[in-house]
Amino acid sequence: MASRADKTIWFPFSQHKNIPEKSITTIDSAYNDSFQTFNSIQAGKSSSLLNSSFDGSASWWTQGLGHGNPTLSLAAAYAAGRYGHVILASTIHQPAISLAENIISKLGNPRVNRVFYSDNGSTGIEVAIKMALKSACDRYGWDVSDKDIGVIGLKRSYHGDTIGSMDCTEPSVYNKKITWYKDRGYWFEYPNVVLKNGVWKVVVPESLQNELGASAAFSSLDEIYDIENRDGSHYKRYIKEKITDLINQGHKFGAVIFEPVLLGAGGMLAV
Repeated sequence: MASRADKTIWFPFSQHKNIPEKSITTIDSAYNDSFQTFNSIQAGKSSSLLNSSFDGSASWWTQGLGHGNPTLSLAAAYAAGRYGHVILASTIHQPAISLAENIISKLGNPRVNRVFYSDNGSTGIEVAIKMALKSACDRYGWDVSDKDIGVIGLKRSYHGDTIGSMDCTEPSVYNKKITWYKDRGYWFEYPNVVLKNGVWKVVVPESLQNELGASAAFSSLDEIYDIENRDGSHYKRYIKEKITDLINQGHKFGAVIFEPVLLGAGGMLAV
């Protein structure tokens, strides 16, 4: 299978010159947090041809509850047998309405009273950005065809590989060499939360120390994220001043997009 894949598959997020055939892993099955992978080195020399290999990325963050979870597997099998895939345009079925009502209830946000279903992360971002930009145009009387309406985000972010989601991040290895990519926003630098020598710290980049002050140590992670009791006035002042300055330069922003607490694929950075 590895030999056949080497001849027929373009692997995502991969430099193919760095993927020799012998490095391709063949998976037999998966359960809980592990794959059962074919042990090519020991083939013919061991009673077992399979090794257990830990799935460190939860298969791109889609298997947080583990592979083959019995409850999810049975629910998926039931849904496949009863519905298969049905159009959700002017139609409804029980799982869709129950999930929507549950999401709205859990959010507890009076401004959020509807759910829009999409099918994956990138297109979810595309939908959200379209909604936000259209809402901003309605609110401020902007022309919806204005291609210079931007977004505000964080440096080193990653939101997906469709054209619109790529445009919502600064130039990086994920997008800057892609045809049609356009840097459509302003990207804030930020402090990082780190554990160093047993001490939790908020490390402020040198470029921000004049605005935000020096790095600081905390007794625990809970203390760092105790937003209500921490003095965040310097952060608010810095962000407001920067956005005001950009608007005075003629920039327009119709959306804010960021990953709270932890940047994922951009580097697993606590912010």
